[in-house]
Amino acid sequence: MICPQCQKEGSRVVDSRPTDDRLSIRRRRECPFCGFRFTTFERYEETPLLVVKKNGSRESFDRQKLLNGLVRSVEKRPVGMQELTEIVTRVESKVRRLGETEVTTQAIGEFVMDELKQVDKIAYIRFASVYREFADVEAFQKAIDSMEKKIMSTTMTLQPKTGFVVSVNPTFAKFDRATLINYYQPLMSPAAVGLFYALEQQSVAQPTISNRQPHLTLMTQLNLGLPDLLTARRELEAVGLLRTFEQVDAMGTVLIYELQPTMTPTEFLADDLLSVLLLQMVGEARFKVLSQMAHQRYLVPSQAIEVTASF
Repeated sequence: MICPQCQKEGSRVVDSRPTDDRLSIRRRRECPFCGFRFTTFERYEETPLLVVKKNGSRESFDRQKLLNGLVRSVEKRPVGMQELTEIVTRVESKVRRLGETEVTTQAIGEFVMDELKQVDKIAYIRFASVYREFADVEAFQKAIDSMEKKIMSTTMTLQPKTGFVVSVNPTFAKFDRATLINYYQPLMSPAAVGLFYALEQQSVAQPTISNRQPHLTLMTQLNLGLPDLLTARRELEAVGLLRTFEQVDAMGTVLIYELQPTMTPTEFLADDLLSVLLLQMVGEARFKVLSQMAHQRYLVPSQAIEVTASF
């Protein structure tokens, strides 16, 4: 084999061992002329595998192309090339175990994200942001704006006199204010945060449809016009803190705003879209701190056996 450093033939194998999945042999070689060491992999010949892209076109499965994408995801992260190569090998193995001659880019992307999630959270988020086609917050906002227009075309026209009632989901006891501040608030505008607190303040024991208030109350309290109030409401709905129901009765139209509990930090970070947005908004350093905070009270019982009694 030709040395990649001096281009002379005659390298010798100094170490040989199987990869973790036993699907290939990793050989460490040394050039006798320049002393340069490099690694090669020996694999059995595979049947051709085509990748179906989103536009319907097809191309041959390319390990190097997949590896290059992973390299971009782990830039400035503590993940070595050997670990990335092993990820590619495991992904390829999973794909071939499907027993198909063609595989979609979506299936490959899911396999890659499953692997990266176990290796490095930030690398996983980077890859997911590209895979989900939200390269940055601006792209995500454009998608939200487009969705907003569709919603507005089918939603009733909100008026200051339109009534509302605040309801609280029975699971709201799980609500954690620190989680709201640290994980949710960076994704929300001040108006959305203010609306959440205003609705929380308006909640009462045993609410009834007849005991409604006009939206003018919220507009005055928050100093917001109707368009800004509706935008703030959509933000709360987008992050899962609010569900909205509409009802028409003899008194007119009334909206029921049901407050939802926060997710746990671990659940929040496990959400692909919310994690992408949080990383974009707070930066890698703060995101790393928040990731550590999510698990700071958890001890992994790696060598323990569960002896919890069954009932």
